[in-house]
Amino acid sequence: MTEDPDQPGPGLADGRKLDGLRVCIIGLSNPMETFLDRLFTGLAARGAQLTLISRRPPPERWLASRSARWSFGPGPSGVGALAGLAAEAGPRHAARAASDEIRYRRARGGGFAPAAWVRRATADADVVYVPWINSLISRPDLLQVDAPILVSCRGRMISIDPWSPAHPGRAGELRLVFERVDRVHCVSQAILEEATAFGLRPGSGEVITPAVDPDVFRPRSGPRSPGPLRVVATGTLSWGKDQESALRGIHRALGLGADFGYTVLGDGPERDRFRFTAGELGLDHRVVMAGQTPPDEVARMLRDADVFLHTSSSEGISNAVLEAMASGLPVVTTDAGGMVELVRNEVDGLVVGVRDVAAIGAALHRLVGEPDTRIRLGAAARARVVDRFRLDQQLDAFGALLLDTAGGT
Repeated sequence: MTEDPDQPGPGLADGRKLDGLRVCIIGLSNPMETFLDRLFTGLAARGAQLTLISRRPPPERWLASRSARWSFGPGPSGVGALAGLAAEAGPRHAARAASDEIRYRRARGGGFAPAAWVRRATADADVVYVPWINSLISRPDLLQVDAPILVSCRGRMISIDPWSPAHPGRAGELRLVFERVDRVHCVSQAILEEATAFGLRPGSGEVITPAVDPDVFRPRSGPRSPGPLRVVATGTLSWGKDQESALRGIHRALGLGADFGYTVLGDGPERDRFRFTAGELGLDHRVVMAGQTPPDEVARMLRDADVFLHTSSSEGISNAVLEAMASGLPVVTTDAGGMVELVRNEVDGLVVGVRDVAAIGAALHRLVGEPDTRIRLGAAARARVVDRFRLDQQLDAFGALLLDTAGGT
């Protein structure tokens, strides 16, 4: 993407413009999640001025192509911030700031900027956006910034963490955040309802679902390649994504006579357990662990696949399932969280219960053996995304929410 910062961005669906809206974004990981990259790229294209505060900067090319800035330290921009201090107060001041930053990083285990630096970096922001509510839970001092704050609630942050023994005070921490922030973005109605139980104020939450660009994720244009059907999954190998149930469901489907291979795009802390379970079930020759996969390759592999499997036990609305649906794939998904707001059973895909291994196996067996059902569900899934979950729709809604938050409404 290349944008001319002197040219106004396109207007939102409600006629308003983002031109010049100063949005400061706090708490990003590096590399950035693909769905956040899509969001920020689209907002920049519509004229928003982005400043990112994170532990490490995005690639310079990414920043330049979006006319964005990165900030970590005591200046208005982390890139060159120390040089700016040197110009103001001499090299000794800059060297001391660098030393302080190193000590702070060590003390915080690599954490990003002290609160005073964040307040300075956000001083001229119209709105602060925090994509992960956990960033404010782990750093409540960030709630002291002067600009209005918009925070996102996703999946396990609301539906699992408050009930986990590992987070005994999480309910109270959520209530504090909801009390202090101005607006809350929820990725599904289910997440909004769960957040309300933890103190989300009436009227302060808004549902904006994830979305994809159906021109990027699209069905294959020609006939499928010969050979057994290809079932694919995309996501982190973690407890919440429940790949163990996926493997046991696959074992059931194969036992019923289905013939297919299974490829997982992604990596994570449950990698060794996944590999062990696959071996224990005798699935080594059926399962491919593709590891971390670039977005372009994910889109290509989805086009080459036949069925998408999603067995998550906790979910807002899955970006991975949206990408698969846009690619024209029939989806087998659990009813976790907001997934039933996206996938309608027997209409856009097949919905099964969380950890229902028998139902997972039966659904896979059915799709492998019923090509007409695969075609019907895949076409309906694609149409569902084009109608309700397009990236341009999400950008209009999110841009409007940012403007409303900045205006205090």
